[in-house]
Amino acid sequence: MSRELLRNLNEVPVTASLAVLYLGLALLTDPFDPTTAQLVQHGAARGIDVADGEAWRLFTYSFLHGGFVHLLFNLWALAQLGPLVERSLGAPRLALVYVLGAVGGGVAGCLWHAPLAPLVGGSGALFAMMGALVAWLVQQGGSPRGHMHLLAARQMVVMIGMNLLLGFLVPMVSNAAHLGGLVTGFVVGWLVSPMPRGARRPFALVITATIALLLSAASLSVFPVHRWDWHLLRWERATSQEQRDAPRLAFSLALTGRE
Repeated sequence: MSRELLRNLNEVPVTASLAVLYLGLALLTDPFDPTTAQLVQHGAARGIDVADGEAWRLFTYSFLHGGFVHLLFNLWALAQLGPLVERSLGAPRLALVYVLGAVGGGVAGCLWHAPLAPLVGGSGALFAMMGALVAWLVQQGGSPRGHMHLLAARQMVVMIGMNLLLGFLVPMVSNAAHLGGLVTGFVVGWLVSPMPRGARRPFALVITATIALLLSAASLSVFPVHRWDWHLLRWERATSQEQRDAPRLAFSLALTGRE
């Protein structure tokens, strides 16, 4: 039994590593009811922090979860999607889809939500896996028009739709991150999926335009020149810091004999 389990894990090393990271980060915080401070300390993505230079949060948030139910649901989704995508695309491609999908979901979440709202969870990257799998299935179908005749592609589209609907019905679920991850995963999957021999990748102009849009969104999340609420928060932070520093500055000047 243990040998069979190890053999199965060896076949999907990226999926197994992601599951370990999910569990490990859950143990570093309260696995049942983590506080916002704990999540932010360990890498949650808040728009204001990303804008202050902590762009790495656009990736690290994808390993944190908001409680046991959230963690359990995403572990289940990872167990369903990870091996399928990893065996279809290969481990390196799955790793690339996860990383870029997490960033795409983080960018969309930070741009959509309030700058102090913490974003956590692997669902943006999991949606990226679904998007990449759809891209792979479309390309394997040979014809972009005929891909919906593939049962697997239709089932994946239905699964995506149901999860997006769940995101609209359940509070605290970020459909912005889901959609950001989905679009990013589809684009990455389209670009890196193994093509059938002799086939060509269509829609090069559309994919190029989508990549440019994603890069622009990432730039805006790091340098949010269009968000008045981000600038207001940064001004409030600077003002409060000056107020905290004022007594120490006055004391320092008094000690040096200056007014």
